[in-house]
Parts: sequence; C-alpha cells; structure tokens
Amino acid sequence: MRERMRDPSIDSYTTTFTVGAPHVSGIIGPGLVVVLRSEIEGIQPGDYMYGQTPWEAYTVQPYFEGRVAFDPKEWAPHTFDMDSLALQVVPDPKGLYPLSKYMSLLGIPGLTGFLGFNSLVEAKTGDTIFVSSGASGVGSVVVQFAKLEGLKVIASVGSDAKVEYVRSLSADVVFNYKKESYESVLQRHGPVHVFWDNVGGEALDAALEVLVPMSRAIICWASSSDSTPPEKRFRLKNSYLIMKKRLDVRGFTIPEFIHQYFDKFME
Repeated sequence: MRERMRDPSIDSYTTTFTVGAPHVSGIIGPGLVVVLRSEIEGIQPGDYMYGQTPWEAYTVQPYFEGRVAFDPKEWAPHTFDMDSLALQVVPDPKGLYPLSKYMSLLGIPGLTGFLGFNSLVEAKTGDTIFVSSGASGVGSVVVQFAKLEGLKVIASVGSDAKVEYVRSLSADVVFNYKKESYESVLQRHGPVHVFWDNVGGEALDAALEVLVPMSRAIICWASSSDSTPPEKRFRLKNSYLIMKKRLDVRGFTIPEFIHQYFDKFME
C-alpha cells in the first residue's frame, strides 16, 4: 500500500493511487467482504470475497472512486495495475477458523509465502534455507512450508520472544540478530542452498557468503532499508560473489504468480 502512495512520476512495480481523487471511501487495499446483494452470476448473497476493496462499512464493487485509468503505454514496462486484483469468492470457514485468518495466513502474508515458495524456491529434501525475518507474517509461512518439504531451516528474528515462536514452528536454527551476528550463525550452520530475504542489508550480505555456487536468493522485501534515506542504507560488500558463485538473485511480487496459484492456495 505504501508503494502506491509514491509520486506517480517514480517508476515501480505497481500503479499508484490517483492523486487528488475523491477518496470518500477511504484507503483502497486488501480486505474481506460479505456479499449483501449481487447482480453477477456465480456470486450470491452471503458469499465471502477477498481482494482489493475500499475500506468502508458498505461498498459497491467494482469500485470506481480512486481507480487508476490504466493504460500500459503510460506506465513503466511490467507495471501491474493493482486495481485489477478484483474480489474473489473465498471459502466460508463455517466456524473452523476466524475470519481474521484472511488478513494473515489466508491473506496477503500467507499468499506471498505460498506463491514465492511454490514458484521460486526449487529446493530438495535435505537442502538448507535461510529465512530472514522468520517471525514475520511471510517469513513464518515460508518456515513452515520449508519444513513440510524436508528442508533444514535457519531463521533470523529480532527478539528472544520471536526466537521461541519460530522454534515452535520447528525451525532448526533460530537466532536473534541483535545478539548474534548473521555472519557468525551462518558460518556455523551453513552452507545455504536457498535464501529467502525479507530484510536486505546485512542479512543479504552475509547470505551471499554462505550460499553455495549456482544457488538462489529470493528477494521478497528489504525491510532494513525501505524507509531509510538512500545515504544511510547499508552498502553490500559481497555483491561480487553473485558473479563468482553464479547466483540467481530474484525479486518477485504477488501479481506475477497470483493467477497461476490463487485457486490452489485457497484449496
């Protein structure tokens, strides 16, 4: 959402919000709604739907206020029209789990982890994956997928309480990066075959040292620098290892894979 608040003249992976538009319905973002009335075949009153929606008590879909009039020729190549993520019918839990799960495990955090893991990780049983920010919404999902696939999991977190939480997810090695350095832990417990990065900066720099040749780093986010002024951002010291080890460093966003995997995610 924050990325959509940037100046429209700055290129990125997604469209912006419409500057000056009458956002009488407030912010537009991921949300869960229940259908009260429908004129669309296949969508019934009482259905739950998840996707891009104005955050308001009652909404008419598809929404129009604040919607970008998307013309690919007017945006940078591969810019995704975020308003195209229309609401999709999702299962009614019927009391099996709280609706709030659609804001976490069954929402954007879980979907991000699911799409990225299934599309890009390509690890085999016995491989080692390092997950930075392992206690985050996305990181904790990736930890669990990795264990289900038989991987050894190393995870970094930012507090002792989070260490215990991620250990409860069956991660093999969990450390508080504020007490132990990335380098020391990874040198002891590596080598690493896949790096799932939510942090960037020092975490990425240390991972480049322990990744085996021809392995991969999947860049999901860079929380260490996304709000940091450019002049204060951490500068990589080990970027030359990308060439020497022939590493595949791959960023991704949800729109790349959502149409391919969304139905499978909701199964």
